[in-house]
Amino acid sequence: MSDDAMVAPHLEIPGVVIQCQREFAKLATTRICIRQPWFRSAQGDFNLWCSGIRASGYDKSSLNYRLRKENWKNVRDDIYNLLRGLYGILVKCHQLNSGKCHIAKPM
Repeated sequence: MSDDAMVAPHLEIPGVVIQCQREFAKLATTRICIRQPWFRSAQGDFNLWCSGIRASGYDKSSLNYRLRKENWKNVRDDIYNLLRGLYGILVKCHQLNSGKCHIAKPM
């Protein structure tokens, strides 16, 4: 594979960043999260991080573009996996908040 090989479409950082931003926005409108200052702080920190490193963009200044080369694959994969984990947590929070799932009691 060449040094300039592009990221596979299913592993692109901007897509999962946008998913996280949407989940944060959905949760921000819920009664429980509105009363939690830490939630708004976490959402703001995430948005600042995204803006600062251009995580949701596709142009030449974006994080996705800067990590496109094969020698940055591990960093790109780690960031992608962390973002997918965050997305999963946000989805789970939304499900818990809406009553679509419940936390299992420890045995």
